[in-house]
Amino acid sequence: MPCPRPEALLASWHPVHPGSQIFRRVFMSMGPSFPRLAACALVWLSAAVPAAAAEPSLSLKISSALRDRTFWNAGAIHVNVQTKSGETYDVDGPNGKVLPLSLLQTMVGGATVDTPGSPSNRLFNDILRMMAQDGITGSETDAKDIARNMARFANALPRLSATMSNLGLDALGTPPGIRGQASRSMSTGGISLGYYLDDDHQWAVETYVLAAPLTTSVTATGRPRYRVVLDGDGQEVEVLSPFGLEGQQILSSKLLPPTVMFGRYWGSASSRFRPYTGALAMYAIFYDTKATPALNAYVGGSNPGDTSVSIKNAFGAGPMLGFRYALNDSWRVNFSIGSVKLKTQATLVTRNSRFDKNTPAILDLGNDQAGLVDNVTGVILAGEGLLAVRGADGSSRSRLYDALGGITAITTRAAQSFSGNSSGTYVRKTDTQLTNTIYMLSIGRDF
Repeated sequence: MPCPRPEALLASWHPVHPGSQIFRRVFMSMGPSFPRLAACALVWLSAAVPAAAAEPSLSLKISSALRDRTFWNAGAIHVNVQTKSGETYDVDGPNGKVLPLSLLQTMVGGATVDTPGSPSNRLFNDILRMMAQDGITGSETDAKDIARNMARFANALPRLSATMSNLGLDALGTPPGIRGQASRSMSTGGISLGYYLDDDHQWAVETYVLAAPLTTSVTATGRPRYRVVLDGDGQEVEVLSPFGLEGQQILSSKLLPPTVMFGRYWGSASSRFRPYTGALAMYAIFYDTKATPALNAYVGGSNPGDTSVSIKNAFGAGPMLGFRYALNDSWRVNFSIGSVKLKTQATLVTRNSRFDKNTPAILDLGNDQAGLVDNVTGVILAGEGLLAVRGADGSSRSRLYDALGGITAITTRAAQSFSGNSSGTYVRKTDTQLTNTIYMLSIGRDF
């Protein structure tokens, strides 16, 4: 098609409209070649548009193909969970065990309290620090007597140190045998989008694009322990005590599980009933995880919220099978079952930890067996009432001793100071495998 002269093309435009007059001047001022090229482009474009309109565009063809192969489903998701939990353990380092034996042994010795660097002298200086921090009033003489007798009296720290050595304990920390049990089931709703990979609608990939978060909780379980307590006559007796957190909820969490499914529908696309086999992959995102007040108190948190919990995100994959049943030419019902294993780890961080004879974790430091001569809990509880350390009832020393929290509180706070963990922060971890059986019931249709 020959290109018209620019003047002829411009002459066909509105001769009076001011905008046309301005555009003419700008158009012609661009030089001798630009107006003619622009005129050719306009003519070619005007000729191409009717030709393109005569048949469907490429974009329309693509959108039609996508629509023919795309489907959606909406329904309910139910998950049954089996938990295989390892024991909760303390991390290595100063934020791990509460009272390492090697550190406790530095608090035991016969040197005088006035000897710089002696065990009783270090305890004395730490007692003064605790008094200053907590605003406790008392005399230095009473503080010296408490420190001296804790370090030197046979039934105080020396007995605890010997008991730990006899039992083969290198430290006191999280009681052994504590495990977590996740909620046995959880449910939510969701909407998924899928795409057939072939024209026969046999192979397909599907993913959930919208789903409400799953909610779960964890309860604690542990072993009962034999411990030694004082009876009404002040005599030591051995009793079997249940785990202090048995059956109690210790944390809650929310879970987003982005899930992708891939598999094959058997039979023809027009079949009413079509079995399905495939696989699914899931990435579990845990968030808004919170420790309960019971857990915080158990591990020595001195204030509400001192214990925080995080759960590591996890990936898992597994088999899947099911079927779909066509209700009519448009709608169908889908049902499938899948299994996914997730390996994850929970991390508990407790700040501002304070321990005393009533801290639940301390009471769970007993023995697995009955009749053993040495018992950590028994030694701790017996040591709390020693007159040689505490002083006579009503005395100024006993008032200072009680204000400090007793031997357990003094010893564990001194251990924090000696190890450089002045904030009282401890970290524990639990490794867990979650086996999830996933049931999905939905209704859907092709686009």
